[in-house]
Amino acid sequence: MAVRWHHRPGVTEIILDSPDTKNALDDSVVAELIDGLRRVAGTPDVDAVVLRGAGGVFCSGGSFDELAGIRRMVGAPGGADAVHSKVRANSRLVEQLRDQPQRTIAVLDGAVVGAGIGVAAACDMRIASPAALVIGGFDRVGVSSDMGVAPLLRAAVGLGAASRLLLDGERWDAQTAHELGFISEVHSGDDLSARLDALLAAVQPGDGVRTRLQRHALDDPATLAAALDREARLFAASARASGHEMGPR
Repeated sequence: MAVRWHHRPGVTEIILDSPDTKNALDDSVVAELIDGLRRVAGTPDVDAVVLRGAGGVFCSGGSFDELAGIRRMVGAPGGADAVHSKVRANSRLVEQLRDQPQRTIAVLDGAVVGAGIGVAAACDMRIASPAALVIGGFDRVGVSSDMGVAPLLRAAVGLGAASRLLLDGERWDAQTAHELGFISEVHSGDDLSARLDALLAAVQPGDGVRTRLQRHALDDPATLAAALDREARLFAASARASGHEMGPR
């Protein structure tokens, strides 16, 4: 099961659980996440959403199978437009997270790679274990970023740090990511679970309307949509430029 959903009073927990792919994102996983989050959005007694990965990995980014499909697609007539449409459709996951009426918390344990950075960055808060490791990874497969990584990462850490991660292949351990502002807090072992429980207990019940409107004040939905569309077009252009060389390096 690629995605597990746990519901308890006031909280929905989403667990990425694909050990064979290290919790990679493909079209079906993204579609399930979007559909499930929309259902949760309409549940008035849920006040918080927690997103985490199983098996000591948060998310390894886009799946290699999806990458192979993009490689085939981009070489066909109209392929760049098709890739743009595909990437933009998947980035609606980011928009859904930013529009979610519940508070959203990403729990990062292990690798946070590629598109997984965008998913985590779309959440209100990111708390992590010392094992968290943030890796751009796009340079290794010959494409530019997708899933809102560029605009959301820049907003979180600034242009300089985002450029080092995405252009220079810099990797951030948990403490570095915390110092840069990507990770909100770092806690070990049981302290991480205790801190998550404390954060969830502090969420105000029935605060969904204010939560959504405050997010929209911080990050205008139209501006985000335009940034996601631009990022998807640049991804398609980079895939076309890479051609047969696109893939794991």
